[in-house]
Amino acid sequence: MEKNILRHSLSGGFRALRASLAISILALTGCATGLSPATLRTPAHADRVTLTEVASYTVLAGLFKVPWSYTLQPGVYTAEKEDAGGTYFRGPPGSVAVHMGDPKGPTWHHTGGIWLPRDASKSPRMYHYGGDNDNYGDAMQAGGAIGAAFLAAANKAEDGKILLDPSPADATFGTTVRSKLSAAAQ
Repeated sequence: MEKNILRHSLSGGFRALRASLAISILALTGCATGLSPATLRTPAHADRVTLTEVASYTVLAGLFKVPWSYTLQPGVYTAEKEDAGGTYFRGPPGSVAVHMGDPKGPTWHHTGGIWLPRDASKSPRMYHYGGDNDNYGDAMQAGGAIGAAFLAAANKAEDGKILLDPSPADATFGTTVRSKLSAAAQ
């Protein structure tokens, strides 16, 4: 009888472990939803957005409404790609910073820039290239060795894809970006 209880306890634990693993793999697959730059066209005009100071916004994400801050460094962001929805303005390497949580939380630096929608009623958003980040020390802080393993898998799945960051809720970021657009694009 004790053997049966132990066997059923272990098999239930293994089923839960397998289910957790399957859910994690499906979640990672959902992360790989970026756009391949090869599917986007080159813009007709070399328009630019020139930021002379930091531009940022914060969104609350997830079940526990954790603050995520998205920051663009000063610099020239040049029209690189476009699609039916808008234009992608790429900045200098490391120009996009994504910060999770409180001031001691992890920060990831990416190459990316600004997605400027053609529809003026929609807000510009930041974007970054997947797989360009090797800040595993930050991943260890955020989720330990398992967090680092998942980050490595997600980076591999997203490698080279353009990933749009969440839309800002506040119009300030959009107003700032649109005011810095070169005259050729306005």
